[in-house]
Amino acid sequence: MKNKGFTVIEMLVVLSMIGAIALIIMPQLIKAKFKADRVKCLANERALAHALEIRLNSTGIYPDILQDLITENLLEIEIPVCPSNGQSYSGHYEVSDEKDRYTISCPGIHYEFLNMREGYPQYSSKDGLNLGEN
Repeated sequence: MKNKGFTVIEMLVVLSMIGAIALIIMPQLIKAKFKADRVKCLANERALAHALEIRLNSTGIYPDILQDLITENLLEIEIPVCPSNGQSYSGHYEVSDEKDRYTISCPGIHYEFLNMREGYPQYSSKDGLNLGEN
């Protein structure tokens, strides 16, 4: 009677090839996840910037804190958080003394994985989007 199974050698060869492919693909998958997080972060900053511009057009000044955007119904529910670490943009919003300029910086950890400076991407009323790429 002829045995119709795989030999141990054949199984080891297949497993080693699967392992080698996984080693090649995993770093790219991780990098793709962090790029997707950065895109979501940029979308959050643009949404905040849009709400801030609406606030400027209606009152003539930017708010002292982002929480005012929720109070005035310019944002729904809550201040967005960076997807890379779950921190809110509230602590990373700065407004000038004259309340005519602002900067929103990312509280996330994109810089650790995507060749960026810490605190980036940033969105400001003066310069727009700054990715902070090295």
